[in-house]
Amino acid sequence: LHTLDVNYKNAPFYKEILPEIECLYSEPCEYLSEFNLKSIELLMNLFNVKIPFVLSSNMNPEGSKNDLLINLLTKNNATHYLSGVGAKAYLDENIFSDAGIKVVWQNFTHPIYPQLFDGFLPYLSSLDMLFNCGIKQSQQLLRGN
Repeated sequence: LHTLDVNYKNAPFYKEILPEIECLYSEPCEYLSEFNLKSIELLMNLFNVKIPFVLSSNMNPEGSKNDLLINLLTKNNATHYLSGVGAKAYLDENIFSDAGIKVVWQNFTHPIYPQLFDGFLPYLSSLDMLFNCGIKQSQQLLRGN
């Protein structure tokens, strides 16, 4: 929290974003996984993402690698699986297809936004965008508006 405070205190939306993060850090968490889930929930809220999520640990997962993914997707009645292009090296599309699941490869184009310093450094945390652009503009950037 201190690192975020020091690095973003001059960001345009510091006063809008820091209280949200302080609230996150103020909640007691016994395990890192609890904090991670609360972080995901916070970001979903800030970006206005309204989709359900299910923990695989609550689904009695079976198998490994591709079979594990198919098992989890099937248990959720999924018809599509969005994957990063890095998985092309090991993901077997044929077994997904055999299970009735279409693999969709993510086509991510990084949005460019103003940052605190000259130039643009891509692939930072989504918090960087929030501190520099605020909630509303960050939502618009992520939706390509």
